[in-house]
Amino acid sequence: MSVFAFGGCSVLGDVDKGAWSSGEVRKAAEDVAFTLGDEPRLPGDAAAGYASLIEAGVVEAGAGQGPSYAVSVERVGSGHDYEVSAGGADSAVCLRVTGTESSGGGVFVPGADGGSGDSIARYDLSATVDDGPC
Repeated sequence: MSVFAFGGCSVLGDVDKGAWSSGEVRKAAEDVAFTLGDEPRLPGDAAAGYASLIEAGVVEAGAGQGPSYAVSVERVGSGHDYEVSAGGADSAVCLRVTGTESSGGGVFVPGADGGSGDSIARYDLSATVDDGPC
């Protein structure tokens, strides 16, 4: 009988790793919000903003919580609000990113002709996480 009990607990543990809980999604998003401020960043893509950066961070922060393919990060509106969800979780969270031009300067990009170039500003990011959709 004890073999069946152990087997049942083992299966339940594996099922838990097959889906994310709402708390796990929020914790992973909070971890990403904290690490976004670690270093200045180049501006986000015009269409997706920082969605791919946030998604990669959620997958890394939530390693072992649920399948990485179940993570979804969608930009909401034209600002930098991102709805973060993952398969199995009952609700999404809203990660709001704000950025200010970094006082550390930008990245110099030399001109194609080898002459003068241009500088691309970098941004210091900060973020907050709220329960529910954006």
